[in-house]
Amino acid sequence: MNKSVKCAIMYYILWRLTMKIKLLLILFITLFAINIFAGSLTYSPDDKSYSISFPISWLIFEQDNGNTMLALAPEKKGDPFRETVLVTKEYVGNNTNIEFYLFNALKNIKNKYPSFVKEGEKNIIIDNIYAKEIKYSVEENGVRVNAKLIIVFTRGNALKFFFLSDQKDSKNFKNIFDEIQKSIKLR
Repeated sequence: MNKSVKCAIMYYILWRLTMKIKLLLILFITLFAINIFAGSLTYSPDDKSYSISFPISWLIFEQDNGNTMLALAPEKKGDPFRETVLVTKEYVGNNTNIEFYLFNALKNIKNKYPSFVKEGEKNIIIDNIYAKEIKYSVEENGVRVNAKLIIVFTRGNALKFFFLSDQKDSKNFKNIFDEIQKSIKLR
């Protein structure tokens, strides 16, 4: 083989290698950009008493000057119930305790939904603060809704985090709700 053929072969091999490296570099940059923009939506009321993050595809609504926040999962065709996270904030001062507040909250839910079934209760920690978690289900417009209620007291406020999904989608949303719950930060 003469020198010019060897040189041409070497040039071709280097050119192919360079193209592979360029393609890998483009792929890496694309994946990096996707991760940057995939992100999440983070909500915090004006008083910054808490923050909570949701998948980017969710819709977030604020009411009552930040005392109520509603986050809705994307709408699914043919699904009568949209998975929801509802957060309410109520000033309670230092004149009540979480057990009494929980008792009254459950009493209100039972009065509103005669189909109420309590499925469990436990103590948990949210951002290093003691909280109560209650799992229950209710019937809403012919749909069985599974709910998780988390109550936490911070700086004189009672924060109630409701995680709501219809019974048939509960397993699909469990991991999403767990990630949303992990994102809660308290001031």
